[in-house]
Amino acid sequence: MLAAYALRGLKAGLVAGLTFGLFVVLVASPLVAVAEERAGHHDTGGEHGDEHAAHVAVGPAELPASALSTVTNLLGGVGWGVLLGVGFGVAYYLLEPAIPGAGDSSILLLGAAGLVTVSGAPWLAVPPQPPGVEGAPLEARGLWYGAALLAGAAACLLGGALYGRLADAGRDRRVAVAVAALPLAALLALPVVAPAVGGSGPLVAAYRGVVLSGQVGLWLVLTTVFARLHRRGLDRDATVTAGPTVAPSD
Repeated sequence: MLAAYALRGLKAGLVAGLTFGLFVVLVASPLVAVAEERAGHHDTGGEHGDEHAAHVAVGPAELPASALSTVTNLLGGVGWGVLLGVGFGVAYYLLEPAIPGAGDSSILLLGAAGLVTVSGAPWLAVPPQPPGVEGAPLEARGLWYGAALLAGAAACLLGGALYGRLADAGRDRRVAVAVAALPLAALLALPVVAPAVGGSGPLVAAYRGVVLSGQVGLWLVLTTVFARLHRRGLDRDATVTAGPTVAPSD
């Protein structure tokens, strides 16, 4: 069973990763190139300045887009998607009984928790920075990313546990949802305790919006494909189990 869930995650991750890689190549990298050019002009008062390596945020690090070919970007996207997909399949296998809801709703809920854990909470602490905007050192950024990732995972697990306990106790569903949201709301304190980051204005906001859109799209495709594969797997298992019965011969 675990292998079947992991395989579904692998397949979903391949599709999601390829989609994310295309997004990086066709949308994110061109935007970063524009941001790099504008940052260079701003630093030199309109003249050509030193060349900055364009970056695309992937996890806690930022990869230099100018040094990556289209094929490398696609392979990087596929690799990231496969990593998330396999992890998602294993996590769903282990946590399925404890996730509120059933079927597609539980898969989408786990996908939302994954988005919060891998991207949402870490980016509250260390938001993606466009080229030319000073940020925290790489070592500090990595440490804060890891700490925020753990905080996001803990908040999601605690929220799910609170919801399950209140629902089992017969409490109103709206009350259970409100209480379960409290650990997630606590993540909003991350920007306060994390090191200050530079940069503001429409260009920074647009850059962060595109990066976040890429991650939201990645998780949406991943969970949608996984849900479809999971349904097909369950239907196939049910068909095999129900199998045609052979009437005993006289």
